[in-house]
Parts: sequence; structure tokens; C-alpha cells
Amino acid sequence: MRRKPVQIFVVHAAFLLALIAVVPGSRDIYPRVFHSAGNALLDPMGRGLSVRFKWIDPSQRADSADTRMIGRQVGRLDYRWRAKYSGYRRGFWPSAVFAALVLASPMSRRRLAAVLPLGLLLFNAFFLLQVAALAWVLFSATDTAAAGSWLASPWVMPLAREMFNSPIGNFAAVFLLWAWLARPAQGIDLASVNALLQRLLGPGTAAGAARAERRSPPADAERNATPDD
Repeated sequence: MRRKPVQIFVVHAAFLLALIAVVPGSRDIYPRVFHSAGNALLDPMGRGLSVRFKWIDPSQRADSADTRMIGRQVGRLDYRWRAKYSGYRRGFWPSAVFAALVLASPMSRRRLAAVLPLGLLLFNAFFLLQVAALAWVLFSATDTAAAGSWLASPWVMPLAREMFNSPIGNFAAVFLLWAWLARPAQGIDLASVNALLQRLLGPGTAAGAARAERRSPPADAERNATPDD
């Protein structure tokens, strides 16, 4: 397999990401598919608790949030808690980045057919685990019987909210999955980057070494310059 120069890989990945981003209907399709998976997997959470995902109609949105998540408990007509967020931003964009990186990485078609769906499945499972963890924290924060639990501590909710809202975790997971599954070191040639770094750093390093050599006399210079008695 011919190795791809890293600059060509970056151009290909950027082009593919832009192409995936303009796929018609992606802003609506991804959240709805994720809602279906979440409703199937998180509806029974045990102890009579359940989580339901609902689509927010664009005409009713005050911001970019497209997902309403509702926590319910058996025996209660009202909901325990309610949260909303953008599934498109938190789930679709990292998935699109992973797909672009994999499609731009040199590999056989057979391996590509295995790596791409597996990576997307693993990332979205990770995203669903994040959602489930947030749901458990919300249930604990609204449960008076769990006042002594560490999940009900006042610092847990702000921490869980900040971690969920931060894109760092999802994109870090994407790059880790890409590095693990696509094995980019085998197909991407970093020689051009190394050569560029050597050209950029080489002259400065050489000049610095020359200046250091002029400043530092040999270890025996003082002894050689001292006349004999």
C-alpha cells in the first residue's frame, strides 16, 4: 500500500468533512436516529426510572438545542427532571470527523468496510453512556431519599454538566478511535513534516550551537594558557 503524504491526507480529510457536513437532512436525521436508540436502551433504567428523548421542532427552538430529554418515575405523573441539548453538535459532528479521518486514511476497501461502521458504533455508544451518566446524576439530584449519596453532592451536578457540555471528551474519543482502528502511522507518510521541521529548526539550532561553542571555551583552555613556572 502506497503511503499518503500527511499534507495530502489533511486536504482530503478537510474536503470529506465539508462534503459530509452538507449532506441533505443530516441535521434532522442524526438526532432522530439517536433518539430512537436512546428510547430503546434507556427507557428501562431500573427502580421504575426511565428516560425519554423527544425531538424539538425547529419553530419552537430558542437556540440550537434539538433534543429534549425527560426523566420519569413510575407512579408520578409529572417528570422528575428535564434537559435539552443539541444532539447534532454533540453527536453528529464528532461522527463526521471520524468518518472523514477514516475515509482519508489509506487502507484496503475490506478494512474500511469494517473500521468505519465499528468506529461510528463505538463512538455513539460512548456518547450514549455520557447521556446515561448525566441522567443518573439528574435522578440523584432530584431524589430526596438520596440526599446522603455522593451523586447528590452539590459539586457533582455542575461538574457533570460541564463535562457533558464540553466537546473535548467526544473529539478526544474520536481521535483515539481513529488512531486505534485506522492505524494511520502505517499509511500516512510523515517524512514531509519531519523535513519541514528540520528546515525550520535546523538553522536556528545550528546557529545556537555555534554561539554556544564560541561562548564556552574548552575545558583545558585555562590550563593551556597558564605559563609554566
